[in-house]
Amino acid sequence: EIGMRESDVPNVVQSFPLLLGLDVNTRMRPVVWYLLDLDIDPLDVAKICRAFPSLLGLNAEQHFDPTVQFLSSIGVVNIGRYVQRLPPVLGYDVDTNLIPKWNYLRDELKLSAYDVTRFPAYFSYPLDKIIMPRMQYLERCNKKASVWGLNLILTPSDANFAIKVAETKPQDYVAFKDAFLNQLQQVQEERARDEEQKAKLEQQAARELAARNALEARERAAR
Repeated sequence: EIGMRESDVPNVVQSFPLLLGLDVNTRMRPVVWYLLDLDIDPLDVAKICRAFPSLLGLNAEQHFDPTVQFLSSIGVVNIGRYVQRLPPVLGYDVDTNLIPKWNYLRDELKLSAYDVTRFPAYFSYPLDKIIMPRMQYLERCNKKASVWGLNLILTPSDANFAIKVAETKPQDYVAFKDAFLNQLQQVQEERARDEEQKAKLEQQAARELAARNALEARERAAR
């Protein structure tokens, strides 16, 4: 019905078995309609569903709308073209995935929507394990990300990135990355401890306030 070759169906089901349990009218068709509404060609919609069948299991309104609104808000003009180049972006969480990566790109790298439009896959890379260590290593090597471009920086293996982009030894980058990740983990653990302590203090304050209010209520009742 959507133009997928019959010979592709077994592979699609094998890669996403839950597809067989999805309701066609309430789950799958709305996804297809949503993609078509983004002005994606029907043949390309079929290709997207074949390559990323798990999208058919998402709620279009709940998952796709926030992503489309986010992409529009940062300046992506042709949303359909962007989604066509990176279909999984429709399933990425805006608050925990897209916004932190966008803030880093905009605030730290001083790049813009133009850069992520040229390389949509930027949003598919882990911020802490790939994007941040590579960008900071380039800065350490006095190289600007804007000169190389996101594509050349992020797509190579660690070894090729070190040799071809940073122009250093692979082992030097590995050592830097390990130290970076260890430091990042320590910061995250410290932040988690601070948040836990803050929560405990807030709970204690709430209990004290409740006890004080109860005492005042009893005193008023005794008068």
